[in-house]
Amino acid sequence: MSSTGINLITTPDPDNVFLSEEPENIPQLLTKPNRLNARCGISWMKQAWEIFKMMPEIWMFSILIIGVIFIALSVLAVLLASFSPILGNIANIGSNFIWLFVIAGFAHTADALLNGDEVGIGTLFNGIFSQLKNISILILIHLTLFALAAVITIVLIPQLPALYPDLPQSLQAIHPQATLFSASVFLILLAMTMWYAPVLITLHGIGPWAAMRMSLYACLRNILPLIVFIVSAFFVFLGIAVIVGTVSAISVMMLSLLGDIGSITGILLILVIHLTFYLIYIPTMLLIYYTSYLHVWTDLPFEQTDI
Repeated sequence: MSSTGINLITTPDPDNVFLSEEPENIPQLLTKPNRLNARCGISWMKQAWEIFKMMPEIWMFSILIIGVIFIALSVLAVLLASFSPILGNIANIGSNFIWLFVIAGFAHTADALLNGDEVGIGTLFNGIFSQLKNISILILIHLTLFALAAVITIVLIPQLPALYPDLPQSLQAIHPQATLFSASVFLILLAMTMWYAPVLITLHGIGPWAAMRMSLYACLRNILPLIVFIVSAFFVFLGIAVIVGTVSAISVMMLSLLGDIGSITGILLILVIHLTFYLIYIPTMLLIYYTSYLHVWTDLPFEQTDI
């Protein structure tokens, strides 16, 4: 128990369906990903929420710590930019890829929790640092591919009409739209290579290139559940945001009747409500990378995935 009263260690839940002395009940990595039906995208969200409820204080506290780290890196990027724009841009890009390390840490923590181990904040950082090198290589590969795509899209393709003046006018008119479409498809495929890669690297020690290929293959086999998840997550966020906004507005209006003290209290209340919302929503969304991995990449029977 910490001095702040937050229990940073969670003991195993005896009712957890994943806990068993039988080794065959522990999920094993498949050589080929499962192909799931569309509604599984909603199941990923439900199961991520169930994992969040197992130890909400640790997930929320983890996001607070990560948020502080992200802010510190953002400030560092601004300071470095004042001395060297190149260093500032590098630091800014690096801060934007923290989420890959966070996904790895969350997957490691959730996996330990569901396998009956005691977990805490330290478990999260153990997951982050256990494969620090491979996750860093994954980020470098991602940046390299993105840079190559940017050069081809922004520099080379626009020069095609000048390089090949004999191209028909119809093709020259189409090529900007084709460029935009091609770039969009490439970015989507690149995002797919990152979906399962951090989890596969962290939980199974798979190399970055292999993890990216496996992730892309799994996503292509499960396009429908991915689309269902993305659409559902958007509407869940929108619905909760509307509720939070409405409650905040009503609270401020009522408290403003109390004068200056009420107005200040209303502002603080809005901050607390919004902070609580993000401390619940963000870790739940991050846990979806793990719950979708359980469905797609393990031999765990689907009826057992209802935690």
